[in-house]
Amino acid sequence: MRIVFCVYDFTPNNLSLQPWLTFCKVGQELAKLKHEVHVVTDAPDFAEPPGLYVHYVGSLRGLGNSQLARTVKSISPDSLVFMPTPLNLPTLSWLNSMNGCRKIAFASYPFYAFRELLQAGRMLGFAESSSYIRHLCMPSFFWRRFLRNRFDAVISQSQSTRDSLASISACSISAYTIMPGIDLDKWPLRPEPRVHRPVVLLYMGSAKKIRGFEILLDALAMIEKKSVLLRILARGADEKEILEIQSAIEKKGLKDRVELKGGWMDQSLLVQEMHACTAVVLPFLLVPSELPVSVMEAIACGVPVIGSRIDGLPSAIGSAGIVAEHADTVSLAGIIKSLHDNPEMFSQWYDNCKIQRSRMRSWEEVSRKWEKVLIYAG
Repeated sequence: MRIVFCVYDFTPNNLSLQPWLTFCKVGQELAKLKHEVHVVTDAPDFAEPPGLYVHYVGSLRGLGNSQLARTVKSISPDSLVFMPTPLNLPTLSWLNSMNGCRKIAFASYPFYAFRELLQAGRMLGFAESSSYIRHLCMPSFFWRRFLRNRFDAVISQSQSTRDSLASISACSISAYTIMPGIDLDKWPLRPEPRVHRPVVLLYMGSAKKIRGFEILLDALAMIEKKSVLLRILARGADEKEILEIQSAIEKKGLKDRVELKGGWMDQSLLVQEMHACTAVVLPFLLVPSELPVSVMEAIACGVPVIGSRIDGLPSAIGSAGIVAEHADTVSLAGIIKSLHDNPEMFSQWYDNCKIQRSRMRSWEEVSRKWEKVLIYAG
């Protein structure tokens, strides 16, 4: 079978993040199963993972459909996977000319309710939230029409997105939930929970408002306990960004309780950081992709996750941690304080992490599920 994945921004730096990680891993596993896998991307500095054929086009966003259509048709795929959003769906008419090709929508885009966007927008400002708010301009009627007319099936990575799609599309096409895989050997389980003082919270990722970074600093400032510490791994932060983050920390009066590390970190060092912390904290305001891979990695390491009640985070965390109310500093501060006062909670969460780890699937198993959809969709 010849397969094409149409993927935005397929760059080396993105391959450890969702949804690019899924395309890379699933593509490579499908190649091992003797399928011919192509990636069509709009990234000039595209990644070229072993086993995959990568093609560059000027745009996947409706500005270069003729080039995109020519490139895909020249490959002559049996199955095609595309990531639709409310903004690009109307521009995908070229898909209708792909006769004899199974077309699958990969819904990596989270569907937010107006109240969620409004709550997040109050803290983010218009510049950061506008791209999400614009998506509300696409009525459900058009979603249903475009999905039905242009795709044979849709794959999501969380039950919440599948439920949203089922509601929007009125089950007019087949919808599948396929969770991401994980290389468990790279994320070893720590031997026991960390329950002793001080409580060390670990924040991983870029230090941006949209990820709840400022809410986290505000919540920590509300807690007078000096034995609650925060370690920040600011992924990709350069020297200028580090200085800005340090300034924000000092303004909150948290200089003595926060440690900061920028740049990029080797995976083995990241595992060490997670094993040494009490809990990972990810208080997202909005989740750019359905399911942050860091949630699964932390739980696989036996580390509970403190998240927020938004998109697929609650179902991904499950009983291996706790969620604060969305965009609610007081709620997050209350949870952090309760962790300090009730350390016995971590033993139960550790056991729950082990249970969830046992239910995680390898990329080989996940790719077999993808294979079935790619073969039998429609």
